[in-house]
Amino acid sequence: KVSNLPKINILVNGKEWRWFMGDGGNHRSYILAHLGHDSFEARIGSIIDKKKAAAWHNVKNGTYTVTEARQIFDCYFDGKKVFRGMV
Repeated sequence: KVSNLPKINILVNGKEWRWFMGDGGNHRSYILAHLGHDSFEARIGSIIDKKKAAAWHNVKNGTYTVTEARQIFDCYFDGKKVFRGMV
């Protein structure tokens, strides 16, 4: 059943992309990786494209400027810092 699949989110920066776990599925993905699986089925929760930062919810509501939002995006994308609750 599709609704039981773990959710992933995709970050897009130009022609490069990364994925990270959404809500649920972390344990399944870790276990499958430790069992030697190269992949697992998942559903896409969201696609977050850096070039569309001006349209992101927390930019539109004034929580972050476009520059601040892109800096946070870069931290996620580059894996420089650990954050929780991106989406």
